[in-house]
Amino acid sequence: MGEQAQLSLRDLTSSGSLDAPSCVSVEPGGYEGARVEVDDLVVLDDHAAATFLRIRGIDQHTFEVLVGRYGDRFTGLALWNCPNIEDLTPLETLPQLSHVAIYRNLRATRLWNIAKTPNVTGLHLTDFRHLHSLDDLAKATSLEELELGDMISKPKVVFESLDPLARLDALTSLRLVVQRVDDDRVQPLGALRRLRRLTSPLNLWTTEQCAWLRAHLPEEAEGAVLEPVARMRTSLGSRDTRVIGRRKPWLNSDKDSERIAGYVADYWALVDRYRDDPTLDPTS
Repeated sequence: MGEQAQLSLRDLTSSGSLDAPSCVSVEPGGYEGARVEVDDLVVLDDHAAATFLRIRGIDQHTFEVLVGRYGDRFTGLALWNCPNIEDLTPLETLPQLSHVAIYRNLRATRLWNIAKTPNVTGLHLTDFRHLHSLDDLAKATSLEELELGDMISKPKVVFESLDPLARLDALTSLRLVVQRVDDDRVQPLGALRRLRRLTSPLNLWTTEQCAWLRAHLPEEAEGAVLEPVARMRTSLGSRDTRVIGRRKPWLNSDKDSERIAGYVADYWALVDRYRDDPTLDPTS
């Protein structure tokens, strides 16, 4: 029981092996692009004590068989490289799930009725090419960790709106790596009063929106997007400092020190303005 409590969403999503009796991985054999077939699931009969499963390369039929035969064993489920799964609603039959990770899906346009998996505290959904509405997440009120968007540095995922996320009262960690949000509203994230960690592209929002978010999130919330500038590990030529916000420049920390100081001062002045008047709109 103690070992199970130590496992997390990160265990499911890391590239390393799950080296614990409560974990099992099922990988396709043979040529590149091979997938796990129904007959391959028999290996799970030898891992009756496993509660975390990571499986790579399954289609809709194998997914449904997996859930029907073995799903009630697992509290953690990771589906890696499953582009052909179109319907995720079989997960609604697994109310015991606490962590779900799904990577690379090219067909699903919605998730599932997450109210039927009320114990999910960790959710990782990356590289969903046709998932644009987050409405299903509005019922994920037990979520503490949420990762959405892409795993790559130049994201392509687009969401219509973040409005459903405003209802996630328990959320403490959010990773949002997307190309854009169609309604361009950052305000739903300001409702996340328990948020402690936020990761997003540094140019997803305007500087005004980032300052508004900093003013409305708890003081304990951390993330580069909540700061005025970021010192980058990888420089752009001689420029090693990124000013946070859409269409903001890269600068050199030595040569451009005065400009950087100006951006920092302007940013914190904006934060104070939004704190002094919570009714101000960051797009005005």
